[in-house]
Amino acid sequence: RIQALLTYCLSPNEGHEINPIFFEALCECISELGVDFFIDDYYEGYEILSEYTCEKNGRIDILIKTKEPWDATRKAIIIEMKLDSILHNNLEDYYDSVTDCREENKIGIVLGINDISNTISHDKFHFLSLNQFFEKIKVIYEKEEKDLNDESYSYFFKDFFTYIEKFKRNFLDIETKEHLNFLFEHQQILLTLRNTIKDNSSKNWLNKWYLINKHNLNK
Repeated sequence: RIQALLTYCLSPNEGHEINPIFFEALCECISELGVDFFIDDYYEGYEILSEYTCEKNGRIDILIKTKEPWDATRKAIIIEMKLDSILHNNLEDYYDSVTDCREENKIGIVLGINDISNTISHDKFHFLSLNQFFEKIKVIYEKEEKDLNDESYSYFFKDFFTYIEKFKRNFLDIETKEHLNFLFEHQQILLTLRNTIKDNSSKNWLNKWYLINKHNLNK
């Protein structure tokens, strides 16, 4: 699973040296979102928790907290992995369950393939594209590759980027197939709507949809 892989790569407790690359990439991506949140120094390091249980029995996919001695300065990044287009998680429960940080020191990230920003109902959660995150990892790795002590890491990153490209291709193939299957199964209803709907803007949209997908529907 992509979540388990990212948790492993981000973890400072796995005995590898790659976690600073992944953590720096994540922090840079967050800063590029234009939100008022940043982690500049983390002298005490950070901890990463997977499937963190919330107060209302929800589970945070990945929770990162800096190891600060005081709640006042501790930062938290709450990550929800979302590889489909449906966001039905209780984000308020996720956010409120991280109680050892000040409100201004917490941020939520919905990490996914498709931009579902318009479905995020919590103002402290922000969408981050997996593709943007992966590209940032690649940039930072290429910049810091020479500083890694073990040359075996170059093989790891080569395999990692190959896996990510395969993952993206396979996911998009699945998404396309599901989309076409839905269109095929519901084509009669959609065609009926196209012929009977009276609202001009909706009718124009359905006409465009029909012209774009007519070839696939007739297969």
